[in-house]
Amino acid sequence: MRIEFNKSKDEVYVLPCTNCGEKTRHKVLSSVECSSEEKIYYEGVEYNGLWYLEEFQIIICLGCEEVSFRSNMLNSEDDEYYFNNKTGQEECRPVNHQKLYPKRLSGRKELKDCKYLPDKIYKIYDETFNALCGDMPILAAIGVRALIEAICNHKKAKGRYLNQKIIDLVEKKFLNRERAKFLHKIKILGNDAAHKIRLYDNDTLGVALDIAEHLLVEVYILPRKVKSLPKVKNQHNKKKK
Repeated sequence: MRIEFNKSKDEVYVLPCTNCGEKTRHKVLSSVECSSEEKIYYEGVEYNGLWYLEEFQIIICLGCEEVSFRSNMLNSEDDEYYFNNKTGQEECRPVNHQKLYPKRLSGRKELKDCKYLPDKIYKIYDETFNALCGDMPILAAIGVRALIEAICNHKKAKGRYLNQKIIDLVEKKFLNRERAKFLHKIKILGNDAAHKIRLYDNDTLGVALDIAEHLLVEVYILPRKVKSLPKVKNQHNKKKK
């Protein structure tokens, strides 16, 4: 195995940023490249053999200067075909197995003011958020459903089944009936993922998590922020005698 340092230093990649919430240009600050190659000989003739390359990079967003980590792996046995617009032909190239840490998804940022969430609620939300950003659709769908049920349980919503608990949240004035319809759909989404192993795309899961986040804001975050506002005494004009 051959190890090289900073071979990809100063290279720039367009990647999702955890802070910006969208794809931005990232520059490599430092890197380690590990590679190996095995030649194949047949009847005295040398042919291209097996090879692999692993890259480990510390990167920085050129917009907000957020520092994170990127790894990538390529090998000679994992190729994909694509159409080259310049040559007008179908060509072959190695598949990039890229991973980013912290895990992230373009266009999505973690909910603000999570400090106002109860510990258990935040734990479920955090794991669900990471599952969605980590391309784990089944766990993400189950996580969104678990988050809704955890909120119902924390607010002591009555009912044996989640449907009944959601309705009781409406009765307790934590959400309106229109929002309750959305929660019922999330429940079905989570059930399908758990029992039918159904895979939902990131857009669908993103909308489901959006709805759950709105509920977290309404039930926990806004009430806590309102309580933290300075108290204002009502001043009444005195009646003139």
